[in-house]
Amino acid sequence: MLNRVIMTVALTCLTAPAAFAQSDARFVCTKNDATRTIKINYTGGAPVPCSVSYQKGSGSDQVLWAAQNSAGYCEEKATAFVEQQRNWGWECSDAELELNTEEKLIDDMAKESL
Repeated sequence: MLNRVIMTVALTCLTAPAAFAQSDARFVCTKNDATRTIKINYTGGAPVPCSVSYQKGSGSDQVLWAAQNSAGYCEEKATAFVEQQRNWGWECSDAELELNTEEKLIDDMAKESL
């Protein structure tokens, strides 16, 4: 499942035309009553620059990683960190992607061609 999320994010980042802006993606992890949010932040609607932020509960975001030129770096770091959280006993949602998935891109392109 995690590999599918990585591939979806990577393919969307690399193949989406400029009309489909890159939107933030986030994972929400819970354990007992505690919540952690891991978010991939994009600037300017492109795969880079990007950053990965981490938030404990309602605290402020802490930037863990950032990339200026390396597409896919933030996605790799975020998904690896989510997997680490899961190994520590946290239950993490799959990425809540605001990205256009491949299926949605195809549907949107089909509608545009009508």
